Parts: sequence; C-alpha cells; structure tokens
Amino acid sequence: MISFRKASIIFLILALMLFIIKGASYFSFDKYLSFIILLVFLLIFIIAELYIKGGKFRILNNKYINYVFFGFIIYFILSSITTVYLRITIEETILWFIGVFLTLFIINSIKTDLDINPLIYGFIFIGLILSVVPFLHQINPNIFKGTIIRGRFASFFQYPNTFSSFLFIPIFFSIFKYEETKSSFFSFASALLSITFFLTKSRASLILLLLLIILSIFFIKKNKFKVINDEIFLLIFIPLLYLFLSSISNFLIALSISLFLSYIYGLFSFRIRILSSFYPLLILVFASVIFLRFSSSEFLSRFLSLFSIETYKGVSGLSGRNALMLTALRIFKSHPIFGSGPGTYKFVYFKYRPTMIFSKFPHSTPFQLLSETGIIGFILYSFLLYFIFRKIYSLLKTDKYLFIGFSLAFLGVLLHTFIDFDLSIPAMFYIFFVLLGALFSLNLRKKDTRFIEVKKVLPYASIIFIVIIFLNIFFIFGANFYNKGRNFLNAGSYNYAKKSFAQSILLDPLNSDYHHALGLTYERIALKEKDLNYLRKAKEEIEKAVKLNPKFFLYHASLGEIYLQLNEKERCIDELKEAI
Repeated sequence: MISFRKASIIFLILALMLFIIKGASYFSFDKYLSFIILLVFLLIFIIAELYIKGGKFRILNNKYINYVFFGFIIYFILSSITTVYLRITIEETILWFIGVFLTLFIINSIKTDLDINPLIYGFIFIGLILSVVPFLHQINPNIFKGTIIRGRFASFFQYPNTFSSFLFIPIFFSIFKYEETKSSFFSFASALLSITFFLTKSRASLILLLLLIILSIFFIKKNKFKVINDEIFLLIFIPLLYLFLSSISNFLIALSISLFLSYIYGLFSFRIRILSSFYPLLILVFASVIFLRFSSSEFLSRFLSLFSIETYKGVSGLSGRNALMLTALRIFKSHPIFGSGPGTYKFVYFKYRPTMIFSKFPHSTPFQLLSETGIIGFILYSFLLYFIFRKIYSLLKTDKYLFIGFSLAFLGVLLHTFIDFDLSIPAMFYIFFVLLGALFSLNLRKKDTRFIEVKKVLPYASIIFIVIIFLNIFFIFGANFYNKGRNFLNAGSYNYAKKSFAQSILLDPLNSDYHHALGLTYERIALKEKDLNYLRKAKEEIEKAVKLNPKFFLYHASLGEIYLQLNEKERCIDELKEAI
C-alpha cells in the first residue's frame, strides 16, 4: 500500500501540472487558485502527518539555513506592515510563505534517497506531456492555442524562455535515469525533451545546457567519457538531426526518425562496444553538415548572435536585458535598505527605466530581489545561494547518477533565474522550492537533521493557514468578478461592468486595479449620459487607486484626465506631471 507521504508527493506533482496548464498560474485568478490548493494541501499534510500521528517536524540541523528561511518570513511580514503597497506585498508574502513551507514539506517527505523517485518520474512525465503539446498544435493550430509563440515552443508556459528553463529538470532527470537503469525509454525521453528544448530557441538556455554538459565531465567519476558521449548524442545531436530532417521533409517524419534513432541507440549502446569509439566521430561529421545546412537560417542566427559584440552593447544589449538590470540598480539606489517593496518592480520601474522598454520584471531574480527587497533581502538571498551551491558541490563529488542528474537539473533552473524571470511566474516559483527541498534532502546523514515538537504550536499555525486560505477565497472571487467586468467594459455594457467591479472591490477592497477599473467605467457612463455625478464618482475611485498604489503612472494619468473633464485644471496638470 502506498504511504501517505508518497501519495502527498504524487498529489503535489498533479497540482503542479494543473498550475502549469493554467497558464503557469501567471494570471490573477489562476494564481489565487494555486494559493488555495497548496495551502489546503500543506494544512492537511501537517495535521495528518504531525498532529494525528503525533509525529515531529523534521528540519535541517543547520541553524544558518533555518535563519535564512526564518529571515525571509520575518522580512515579508514586516514589509506587509510598513509598505504603502499593501495589497501586492500581501500577495508576495503569501507566495514566499508557501515557498518556504513547500521546502519544509519535501524535507519531511523525502527521508531516504529512494523517496525522491516519485518526484523524478513525476517531472519526467510532466516534461513529456508538455513537450508533445506544441507538436500537436503544429498538426492542428486550433488545439492548444498559444503553445507556440512566434515560432517558438512555449507549451502551456507564458514564455518560451520559461519553458526552456523548466525543461532542464526532465532532461537531466531522464538522461541520468538512462545511465542508472540502462532503459532505452529514457534515451527516447531525453531525445524528445531535448528536441523540444531546441525548439524553444532560447539562446541563454542552450549556452547553459552546454555549460552543464561540460561541468558533468569534471564530476562524473565512473565511465566519464561514456556518459558525456551519451549526453552529446541525446541532447545535442538528435535535435540537430531533427532540425536537418524537418527542413527537407515533414516535421512528423523528422521527429519519428530522430526518436527512433534515439530508441535504437538506447537499446544497443550498452551492448555494442564499437559505438563507444565510433559515434563521437559520427556526431562531429553530422553536426558540421547540419550547421552548414542551417548557416542562413533564423534558428542558427539566434544562437550565433551570442558571439557578436553588438549583442551586448549599450542599454539595448542582450535584447534589452541591460536596460532592465540598470533599471533595477536605479530602483535599489533610491531604496537601498528595504527596496521598493516586494512585488512592486512592475509598478515603479517606469520612473527609472533608461529606455522606453516595457517589462514587468527585470528578467533576473537577483536584480529583482535587489530592487524590491533592498540590501536586507539580497543578503538573505545571497546566503541561500551559498548553501545551495555548497550542497550541489557536495552532491556532484559523489559517484551516484541520481545526485549528479538532480544537481545539474537544479543548477540549470537556478542559473536561468539569474538571466531570466522564472521565479516571477508562480508555477516556476513552486517548482523551484519543491526542488530546493529535495536538494537539501539528498545524501543526508542522521546528524544533518533534527526534529522539533510542533504539537503545541500547531493549532496557532493552523489558524494562520485557515485565515490565509479564506483571504485567498475572497481574492479568487474578486478576480472572477473583475474579469467579468473587463469583458462587460470592452463590450460597452457599462452598467453590468459597474456592478461586477463593485463586487470585486467588496471582496478585495485593497486592490488598486479594481478601483481604477470602476473609475474608468464611471467615466464611460458619464461621457455617455453627460452626467457630472458619475465623473465625481470616477474621481473618487481613481483617487483610491492612487492612494493604494502611489507610483503607478497610469493611475495618475487617468486621474489627470478626470480632473480635466471636471475643469480642475491645476490639479489636472499636477497629476499629469506626476505621471510623467
């Protein structure tokens, strides 16, 4: 019979799959839904495993790591008390609260190295499903819309780069399961995942993949060159072969041939010694032919641009990343101690951007934390990175395929967050902390952990969980009414929009977007019915939005427009100057 802990991990995997399918929980409704599901799940686990069974809570026997987690919780709670952006800070606090508890949940669930297998297989399963989806969209563009963005595979994630970051996990899990089990299924899985990885066309991810393959050479003790040859063949050669074949034939035929070759390779590579010396030369010859064939293609030009100095010049370098990082540094300069506030980059960055670039995130977790949490949050993050790298180094020094594969998978995701924005997307945030808990759970000695008695404090902790769950129920219904209101507003049904926005505010009164939307609706009604009373109501609502979110230029611009229509010209000018 399956244990409660293993059943919990399986449920968590299914929940993560749901969050990914729901647009990676990027949009408000889906994000609040993920909050509720995870908080209920964690509460049930704590009560069932620790209270009813009378168990003890397992934590790492390293007070400094525990101080880092505790420090993050305290920082976000204090931010919720002191911030002028209360609503968004509450959301960020809940997000990090869930992240920390997901880490602790995994540490309490994975008590032996074998307990990690449900996670390993779960992520491989998710990766394979998500990899198939864009190909199905290519067959029929009417199904799974949005899974291919401007010719780049994104699956259910909002962005191709985020999808490529996620794929590090199942790719390295499957390649090292292949080495461990010698099953041709995992060679097939590795090939399909790496083909999909290439089709995201993420330049940074490909460079990281090559870096991780090279890194593995220095740490794999047994059959070093055999393993690296497998990685080159399955992760690089098969995708290049697919690209070559798909350019001269149907993409499904190219995919079938490529995957069949990877399956045959997995079936015979451990049985026929001649392959070990022959196929590296074969790889080199075919790779040369394929690169020559793609010398003028858009696909190859994206990657070759990484070797051009023009790619890195000025604030527009690295596709605008330089401007976003410079913006984060400017925000930090203005708010050095505690930052601008958790989750506020997307509202305040307009003031600090050096160009007209538009982005809600700086595309770098370190820079986002630096700008939003200041030196305090960045110090905590730096300590967390130190413990992560130290743990990864200790695992890479072992000769276990499981530890090496897991370390490289996690390292791929972590390094990608340095140059992209994955942790700003809730599903990737959850996945990161689940993997973090698993990372700290591997190769533990008895003295590395300790248990604490939580039965006395559990009732109080449960009350906090329940309060946050109910808070998010209000959030999710508020978001539902808001979405309906936007649809009514776009359709010109102003009275229905007004009612929907009023209901969203009743459920979530601190949300500035809701007040702003209701204000715009009142303005539309005023213009339609030529009634100044509605303009005054519009002014009241947009003033509330400005008070709740004082640095968002759009609210000031809308308020200035209302003042102009009310003939309050001086106040109009003041608001427009503030917007500028």
